[in-house]
Order: sequence, then C-alpha cells, then structure tokens
Amino acid sequence: SEEVWTATNELRKFMFERVYELANISIQERSERMLTQMFEYFMKNVDKMPAPYLKLLETEDKETAVCDYISGMTDNFFIEQYKKYFLV
Repeated sequence: SEEVWTATNELRKFMFERVYELANISIQERSERMLTQMFEYFMKNVDKMPAPYLKLLETEDKETAVCDYISGMTDNFFIEQYKKYFLV
C-alpha cells in the first residue's frame, strides 16, 4: 500500500542518514588513523621492512619506500602487521 511504501522509504532514508553514513565515517577515520600509525612506525623503523623495500632506499627516498611497502600490503596482512606492532 501507499502508506507502507512511504513508511519504508522514510525508514530507509533515516537508516542511511543516521546509521550507515555514521558507520562509514567511523570506519574511514579508524582506517586513516591506522595508516598514519603504520607509516610513522616504518619511517622510524625502516629496518623492519622486507629486503626489497630496503633496497629501494638506494634509489628512492624513505617516504616513497614506506608508502610502496604499505600500499602493497593486502588488507589482511596490513591488519596482522598493525596488531603485531600496536596491539601486542
């Protein structure tokens, strides 16, 4: 019915505005914080990166090597490394 359709649309609008969007913002903020922490960690502990990224330091600056290392991580590996360095 029209009444149910209207109510469903209002509920959907409410959920997107008040639940889904806020959850996305929270996830994005947490992800940015984790990336920043990992970047700062490897900038201070370059020796913890694998050999190919250490070799990259011969031709690239430290920031580039660290960014390349982190950007090449899978999501699961990134989370494992984050736990290893910050949650243990």
